[in-house]
Amino acid sequence: MIGDFTGHGLNSAMMTGVSRSAFSLIEDLYQSPSESLRLLNRAVYDTALGELNMTCFVGSLDMETGLLTYANASHEAPYVIPPLEKSLKIKDLNFLNGDGGLRLGQQKDAEYPENTFQLSSDMMVFLYTDGLTELKNASDEMLGERKLISGIGTNHNLQVSTQNMIQKVKSVVSVHRQNCDLNDDLSFMAIQWRRS
Repeated sequence: MIGDFTGHGLNSAMMTGVSRSAFSLIEDLYQSPSESLRLLNRAVYDTALGELNMTCFVGSLDMETGLLTYANASHEAPYVIPPLEKSLKIKDLNFLNGDGGLRLGQQKDAEYPENTFQLSSDMMVFLYTDGLTELKNASDEMLGERKLISGIGTNHNLQVSTQNMIQKVKSVVSVHRQNCDLNDDLSFMAIQWRRS
């Protein structure tokens, strides 16, 4: 899972702690991505009383088959990166858009439809928060999705690992940021499925 509260400051930080605690309990009773979001939505709504919202993506990967089942509460759509030996363009990626739901905490009884995506061996899923694409440099320019995808896709090869991908993104962030202060928190991660 990956999530991000709207706004900044102490209230958002406190709600992040609340959601982590709630998700720990949900994880112990795990049923499905949509049920996880439904329960987390109730916890966020009851605690923040509709004043703060959270975007969130929850996925469950079948390690035997590579079938990814997911539900999305208005979070940025993760990228599915194919195992190709070339510099990748935006058209080479799949986006886990699917049917989504409202942000967590927006409506007490919100529902979150599930979607599926069949990964093939060596495909990678890249997840991130909006602090990554909205990262600003000294000229007040945002990194944006195009520059991020260009950085991810440059000199792509079949041997790329999740660690390599994270290092690539860190490099893109460093070059764009030019030592400017962060204007938002940012998180990103990559997972890769290999047929055993």
